This record gives sequence, C-alpha cells and structure tokens, in this order.
Amino acid sequence: RFENFHDNKNNIIEVTAELNNIGNAYEYLGDYDSAIEYYEKSLELTEELGHLNNSFIVINNLINVKNINCY
Repeated sequence: RFENFHDNKNNIIEVTAELNNIGNAYEYLGDYDSAIEYYEKSLELTEELGHLNNSFIVINNLINVKNINCY
C-alpha cells in the first residue's frame, strides 16, 4: 500500500504541503537552515507536479526566510 501512496498525485500534493508546513515550523523556531531545506524539498515536488500556485507560496516562504537569515 505504501508504494501506491507515492503514485497518487493527490498524496504527493499533500506531502508538498506538509514539507512546507515543517519549513514553517523550523522558521518559527529560528532554525532557518532547516526551514530552507524543507522549503526547497517542497518546491522541488511542486515544480515537478506543475502546481504554480503552490510553487509561488513556497518561493515566497523561501524569500522570507532567506531575508530573515541575512540579518
């Protein structure tokens, strides 16, 4: 059954959202490197799926955390 999980596009979309949420949690905790890591994983999957709206959300999060990390 687990093998079928990754074959289902809706499940992959959920995984991208969860990766983004984990990135949000790390950002909130101040662990910006981990936040960036999870945002980048989420972005990679959203781009593979062609979900531009989700990609824009993740890109926005990446920009925000990278701006915070610069200060």
